[in-house]
Amino acid sequence: MKKVEYGFSKGGVAKEGVIRFQVTEFDDVGWSETDEEQSINVINAPEVDAKRLAAMREEPHYSKIARLGEDAIEYALLNHEASEGNGVILYNMGAGGNKDHPVGAREAEVLAFANPDKQILLINNTGSGQSSLVPRDIMKQMKTDGIYGPQGEWMLRILEKQLEPYGDKIEIWGNSAGARVAMGMAAAVAAVGQNIANLRVVGPLSATDMTPLGFYAQLALMGKAAGNYGKSSPYNETLELCYTEKSGKKKRIKPNWTTQKGAFVDNMWNYQMAMRHASGMEADLNGAMTSVQEDITIIQPEFSKFATPSQMYSRLLRIAIDQEHVFRLHPELRHIIIKNHTDAISSEGAGARPQVTLYEIAKQR
Repeated sequence: MKKVEYGFSKGGVAKEGVIRFQVTEFDDVGWSETDEEQSINVINAPEVDAKRLAAMREEPHYSKIARLGEDAIEYALLNHEASEGNGVILYNMGAGGNKDHPVGAREAEVLAFANPDKQILLINNTGSGQSSLVPRDIMKQMKTDGIYGPQGEWMLRILEKQLEPYGDKIEIWGNSAGARVAMGMAAAVAAVGQNIANLRVVGPLSATDMTPLGFYAQLALMGKAAGNYGKSSPYNETLELCYTEKSGKKKRIKPNWTTQKGAFVDNMWNYQMAMRHASGMEADLNGAMTSVQEDITIIQPEFSKFATPSQMYSRLLRIAIDQEHVFRLHPELRHIIIKNHTDAISSEGAGARPQVTLYEIAKQR
């Protein structure tokens, strides 16, 4: 019987650094083809310590704020010396993603190290740090239909000047809740008749209808899995950095997903209300199909608590069939299953290296 490989072993043999995966590709009439199971080594990354992360956060280019009226998005520009002509990766972290938290900072560092030729625009998620909450009128609409396009449009208006130098060489990536935001941004690009290079997301929510209470029940199970990763993964280097010395005792720094500001209803309920409609995810992806030039890649752990691979497959199949009437060169539509892992592969327990390695798989086109 299959089991979760918290330690990244292969075939039952203790071998650190291996992630196994399987790729399914869809064409625009609903045919799909699944490759043989493959493996990839977990990427290398710089050694980490508290001083290194602190220095990174203090770099002048690391913290910037884009504003439009009273709305703001805080972001970091990584690999700022890379040529703008190579394009940019616009990256949305998971729920509460905050670049100043040790986990968020390490994820940013590893992502930049793995993509040295591209500038990376790392977003502090809405309601986190100096980023504004999603306006109430937009959130009301999202709760009604589950479509994230309106949030994507709002964010793109704020970031218009920051993205202008890259033209259509924009890659939109995201993890978990950030994956849904990424889908909404891709759909918003399509709505104004522009193009982007690709859309690549890990563990997007909303592949199946789910109530907010159901979401939190699954989140609790994910938290348990994250603890198991923390005990077994050789890449959980930020765990020690998540503690601070106070009064002679170690005190736990708040988890990344609790760093958001504002009322409980804004951060911990409205978003789950918007994620409960699977049809909203389909609408965003259908929109994105008309703007993405290279590939739309959905990366999903085999033992996800938020949707089974078969549920995600069904959604993507319908999206592929819906595109039959669109007479254009379609992007590749791909579903990558990460074998024998859970959503918590993208948590501080597993570490940033496996998380970023998932995007390395997507780059193998």
